[in-house]
Amino acid sequence: MIRPKTEAAVRALRTLVQNLAVDVAVAVVVAVSPLVVGTQLDWRLIAVTAGKTALATAVSFAHRKLDELRAKNTEG
Repeated sequence: MIRPKTEAAVRALRTLVQNLAVDVAVAVVVAVSPLVVGTQLDWRLIAVTAGKTALATAVSFAHRKLDELRAKNTEG
């Protein structure tokens, strides 16, 4: 069992890893598509997906922390 103090961090790390996998897939598609289509590489899409990952990880961490606070408040 994961201790409550570290559970939020573990869940946030899981979210980070999952989103990074999506980011890598998007980056590969964005990097390879100009070779196929003959256009220029657009780094903005990669930056947006990386920003999405940071935001999703922060939201995951904050959500779990809020759940812990709610549980403490309802217990006692």
